[in-house]
Amino acid sequence: MFRKTDLLHMICLSALLSGCQGIPLKEIRNRPTIKEYTTAQSINSVTACLTQNPSLEKLLERFKVLTYPDGEKTELSLGAIQMGTFKKYYLITLERATSFSVVSLKRSPANFPLLGEADLKAIIASCI
Repeated sequence: MFRKTDLLHMICLSALLSGCQGIPLKEIRNRPTIKEYTTAQSINSVTACLTQNPSLEKLLERFKVLTYPDGEKTELSLGAIQMGTFKKYYLITLERATSFSVVSLKRSPANFPLLGEADLKAIIASCI
């Protein structure tokens, strides 16, 4: 028999889970940039610094790196597998400009419980 408390628990769980959803790559690419940095460092050195950072290294299974064939752009996304698909919470884009690299940070509307926005900004700042 289905009880009212069971229904209430299901509603609460559903609300909790829906509020913690990451978003697909295409959707996070269309989000506004929340922070942009410039650096004289190469895309490869910034990428290496980010992927070897101890705070991010422990999240490697939640970290995806997409390097474009021309080497002028790299995307690092931080997220989780949700309903069989890797959903993103943060997207770090590194693009080569004339004599410098541009590093931009975008985020999903949901909070990523394993790494706060301020912590990620500090990690990025330490790598540029």
